[in-house]
Amino acid sequence: MQEHLTRSEPQEVHIGDILENHYASDNNPLRKTVVIAVGAYYVTCVYAHKGRICKANYYTRDVHYNEKFIVVGHADIVKMLDAVINKENEG
Repeated sequence: MQEHLTRSEPQEVHIGDILENHYASDNNPLRKTVVIAVGAYYVTCVYAHKGRICKANYYTRDVHYNEKFIVVGHADIVKMLDAVINKENEG
């Protein structure tokens, strides 16, 4: 029987958060993803796999309340993307 691990308070999740998915094994590319959108129903993340950028969607309620999803860091991806785009436009 699989137990459901739940938090009593929701975990805050923001764009740029690095999310660790403990349903995925250590060598699974879905183990760590970066949040790019937080909606009412889904949290959308990206991850790298075999030289490609891939997308994963998780239910927002699972990311907020299930202890198998843990925020382990943050990357200011909006600022980084903006810097890359502006650098490309300069040259």
